[in-house]
Amino acid sequence: MMSEIINLMSKTIFRFSSFSLLLGIALVCIPSAVYGQGYRSFNYEFNQIVENTKWRIGPFRIFPQILLRNVGYDNNVYRQPDYLNPIGDYTFTIGLPITAHLLVRDWMILSFTTTPEYVFFVQQERERSFNYNYRPAIKMLVLKRLTLSGSYLYQKGRVRATSEFNDRVGETRNETQAQIFYETERRTSFGFTGTLRDLKYEDAEQPGLQVSYSRNLNRTERIGQLELYYQVFTDSFFFVNWGYADYDFEYPETQWRNSYSYAIYSGLQFPLLGRIRGVLSLGYKILEPYKSKRQSFSGLVGNVRLEYRLKRFNFRLLYDRNTEFSYWTNNVFYLEDSYGAGISFYMNQFIRLDYDFAYRDSFYPEPETVRLPDESYQEINRKDKYTSHSIGIIFRVFRNVGIGLRTTYWERDSNFIYYNRNQLFVGGSVTYEF
Repeated sequence: MMSEIINLMSKTIFRFSSFSLLLGIALVCIPSAVYGQGYRSFNYEFNQIVENTKWRIGPFRIFPQILLRNVGYDNNVYRQPDYLNPIGDYTFTIGLPITAHLLVRDWMILSFTTTPEYVFFVQQERERSFNYNYRPAIKMLVLKRLTLSGSYLYQKGRVRATSEFNDRVGETRNETQAQIFYETERRTSFGFTGTLRDLKYEDAEQPGLQVSYSRNLNRTERIGQLELYYQVFTDSFFFVNWGYADYDFEYPETQWRNSYSYAIYSGLQFPLLGRIRGVLSLGYKILEPYKSKRQSFSGLVGNVRLEYRLKRFNFRLLYDRNTEFSYWTNNVFYLEDSYGAGISFYMNQFIRLDYDFAYRDSFYPEPETVRLPDESYQEINRKDKYTSHSIGIIFRVFRNVGIGLRTTYWERDSNFIYYNRNQLFVGGSVTYEF
């Protein structure tokens, strides 16, 4: 495993050096970010664990939670079109996420995270599932400036992995990650992250056909990233991330999907506390099939997740543009543009009102021949439009813990009329972010 990561590191540096030089100059002044929180320095992570410890059992620092969400009624469990008489059911999800840390003096952090959860449906027994994951990790500070990290993730559950999925489908994920970073006194860091990820899917039965998710989507991903984080404000960072990835599909009949990609992001990572939270990003990506003559992609990609608190109001802004692998026979990928906005109003210290809106465009580059309702045939590129509206009310129980009631309406409108869908969910959940 380590030899694969070392090989991936050398391949990333070699293949990406000229690409990063050209695009790095173009994007270095554009605010952007990669997905997630990004890298955190050893001392910052160490201090956060010490300050936020909720429970201690011997030398272990424990962070337990109780997860209760999606308690309510789903009027379209399988996201079927109206003419197939969608099935509704009552459901809930309950879980017990736990994170444990063991601090070895001031030079090592040992961590273990697990999130077991049970998804229950009253009538649809096939949808009941036990989802779980676990992630052991280690982070070491060597020679006061060099940080070595490693982790392993195993995750199994029934999910809608992308917007294409109508059913919840079993997904198994094995992921190994290694990092090496050099940290300066001002918490500026630069280094390399290597990730090996194996994804496997179950197949799904839909009315009139069987969808072979496994044949079309099972794959191994090898990802290498060169990363730089520079502290510009307290707990806020400017960063540049250069990445290379290759995607190797499992079955011989779908290896025409085998691809590689380059991407560069630059961005701002905002503090986890304070009026502004989140990440702002813009980048450029190239996705190219290795051998087939299928469509490739090159263009701007981005990711925005921002929250701004102003007195009694909390504003949210979302944007995402990226490619997703498709299980459609003719398409290696599809391109998604997602926009979202939300607002919360705190009536008082115990009651909060929420509203969220989201809009998404999905475009498929390869044309498909389809049969129209009048029995004629036409070759078109599939385009989907998604909209969702969500309104809710949250009641604060104590500290940042609240109990909420929410109604969400979701709709897909496609130029392939057979893929039009809508769904209404009415229910509640427990939140830890009041």
